[in-house]
Amino acid sequence: MSKGIGICNGQLYINGVAVAYNWFQNPSGGTTNGALMAVANTIYFGLLTIAQPTTFSEIAYDVGTADGSNNSDIGLFSCPSKDCSQPGVTATPICDIGAQTLASTGTGAHNCVQTHPITIQPGTYIFAGCSNGTTLKWGYSSLSLPLPFSAISITSGCTNGQLAAFTTPSTGISADAFSGVFFGLH
Repeated sequence: MSKGIGICNGQLYINGVAVAYNWFQNPSGGTTNGALMAVANTIYFGLLTIAQPTTFSEIAYDVGTADGSNNSDIGLFSCPSKDCSQPGVTATPICDIGAQTLASTGTGAHNCVQTHPITIQPGTYIFAGCSNGTTLKWGYSSLSLPLPFSAISITSGCTNGQLAAFTTPSTGISADAFSGVFFGLH
């Protein structure tokens, strides 16, 4: 397997090395150079269903377009009753990488800034990212899923490229590209 992220026979490989990640976006189509952080200090998000208890300490990701000047963050959020598909609920970070300058393309991983290891139970969570610039693009598969919200981004909850708790938008239907971002929990 060449440099980058791939799955072969159900096994995740990063830069040709098999790793024990719980991978939540199968990069079978390859990176299409990314989900853009189009507006600075805006949280972009997608829903993620976790089907089994999962313990992890870090998030792995793929950067399609690097940004060596601005801070960016990516993370997993929980909501009341483990159901983030509801409008108007508070999404609280359970693991994010903190404000990082991601100056290189390709795969990377950072420990959660929260106390870890972290164990989450089955439920619907939010996977989100933000940046205080507009250059960074996360590697993604161009998958677009419908969300039960009126928006795919929130303009509060991201300061200087650092994620924080936010309230999910009101009811509506929108298609979100952030569901296609490649990431793993390890």
